[in-house]
Amino acid sequence: MKSLIQNKARMEEIRQQAIADGMTTLMQEGIRKIFVGQTDLLQVRKVCM
Repeated sequence: MKSLIQNKARMEEIRQQAIADGMTTLMQEGIRKIFVGQTDLLQVRKVCM
C-alpha cells in the first residue's frame, strides 16, 4: 500500500489493494450492522447512497 501511494497509483489500484488486504467498504459494514441489529437500511442508505 505504501509503495502504491508513494508511486502515485490510481485510486482504483489503491482501492483494489485495500480490499485484497482485508478492508471492508462502508456499504459492507453497514449491511453487517443491519444483520446484527445495530442499524437499519434507511440509515445505511442515507450514508452510502
